[in-house]
Amino acid sequence: PHTTHTHTHIAFPSQIAALSTLEELKLHGNELRGELPPQLGQLQALQSLGVHDNKFEGAIPSELGQLGNLQYLWLSNNNLTGPLPTDLGELDLLRFFWFANNSIETLPTEIGKLRNLRSLDGSNNKIADRLPYTLGRMEQLRVLKLSNNSFRATLPDGLGRCTHLEVHLHPMR
Repeated sequence: PHTTHTHTHIAFPSQIAALSTLEELKLHGNELRGELPPQLGQLQALQSLGVHDNKFEGAIPSELGQLGNLQYLWLSNNNLTGPLPTDLGELDLLRFFWFANNSIETLPTEIGKLRNLRSLDGSNNKIADRLPYTLGRMEQLRVLKLSNNSFRATLPDGLGRCTHLEVHLHPMR
């Protein structure tokens, strides 16, 4: 017998923004598509946002920078494009930020304001600019993965202040 699998592609439910006390939102691996709704920025209690392993496309909404309690942000394995929004630098409590396997093009200097960040994975993107010198301000950073990008020049000198840092910067193949 022949079995046919039908995949239903679902758009992100924008009504989820009405859940004002929501602390954790995990929607990974659901073949969700479309753009991430800017209404996510209204989830003020949110501490963890996992939308990795879907089919989201377009820019990351700058409204995510309004999530002042956010500690974990997983955006990897989608079709996200453009620069990282500068507003993400306002996420004072962010500890883990993973956006690998997308088409992100630049890291803003404001990323250096993420002083509590411990792990940053931006591997397999299209980052072609210089790495911001402000990366050295993230003294809590332990893991920096930016392999398979095509950025120019060398590592920022300030990374020497990140004394427990493990860096993965394999060149583009």
